[in-house]
Amino acid sequence: MAFVLPPVVGLDIGHSAVKISFRTAKKSGRHTFPSAVRPARPISDEVEARRAAAETVVFGGTSYWVGGTAISQSSDTIGLADEWIDSDPHTALLLYSAKWLAEQGVSLDSPDTQLVMGLPSLPLPRLKALLASVVAHHFPKVSLKILPQPMGPYYNIMYGDDGRASEAHVMENESWAVVDVGFFTTDFAMMKLDRWNEDSRDSCAGINLAADILLSILRDERGFHHVTHSEMESAMHSGAFKYNGTTHKIAEDVARAYRPLVEQISEKAMAAFGANAHSLDGILIAGGGASLVFPGLRELWPHAVLADEPRFAVADGFCRFGTMCQVLKLAGSKPSSSTS
Repeated sequence: MAFVLPPVVGLDIGHSAVKISFRTAKKSGRHTFPSAVRPARPISDEVEARRAAAETVVFGGTSYWVGGTAISQSSDTIGLADEWIDSDPHTALLLYSAKWLAEQGVSLDSPDTQLVMGLPSLPLPRLKALLASVVAHHFPKVSLKILPQPMGPYYNIMYGDDGRASEAHVMENESWAVVDVGFFTTDFAMMKLDRWNEDSRDSCAGINLAADILLSILRDERGFHHVTHSEMESAMHSGAFKYNGTTHKIAEDVARAYRPLVEQISEKAMAAFGANAHSLDGILIAGGGASLVFPGLRELWPHAVLADEPRFAVADGFCRFGTMCQVLKLAGSKPSSSTS
């Protein structure tokens, strides 16, 4: 008798954006929305009020706007701290993710659903129990696995969409390192012949560092005194931003802002991977800031590889790992990975 795959969700709640990757027996899909949250209030325009209602969650007696509505209504920047997992903004993002998934026919309040989430490499042990308790408080029935963030990109190349081993790679015969460049942190991990290497576990600044530098350059040297931090991420990707109705090209400023981050990532990675770096099959560069730092890291390591769709590499990899767990569960086995 054929197995019917229970639902799987890979959920990457980042400080810049939330990425969701899911798979059921009938369909699969993705979604992303900005990690913007603010308390809701009445909106006089009927059309905008209807739009806002779709991006509203309620808990603790308070309504919150999430994503595009929060941005359009002048959202506050989410605090950049590890402890945000236990904050109202993080809870709002989690609940809105569940709301969107429910619209796709996937329930986070079901023991059949496998939810896979991640945490930065360095504070992982300290925060793992906290994240588990937050999820359990709102979704006590869901099956939850929490992985180091860089394991998402690794599993994304080692497993296929069906949760089975990739034909392109043999995990037991290959060694890979991962550099996951996120907004708040850049995280490092290394798998040697499919064995987790504890010494490689490390974290450093993410693209937020470059955003801070770019903000200072534009304000202090270019005279754009009213630019905001929230504008900088999109400006770094596009190399341009609009100020007082005029579009300004800032590619050179962006490149300058990224140099200190690339240097910091390179130093941390050299310490994390050490003499192993050149014997690896590859060093996978993933995350929302991957394409911006990849050229500099490729100069350091010619075998560095830019992940396919790097911003979704974590969520997609979590989903593939979760699918593997569901397949093994149906077959009566357990995952062998020590990171699960």
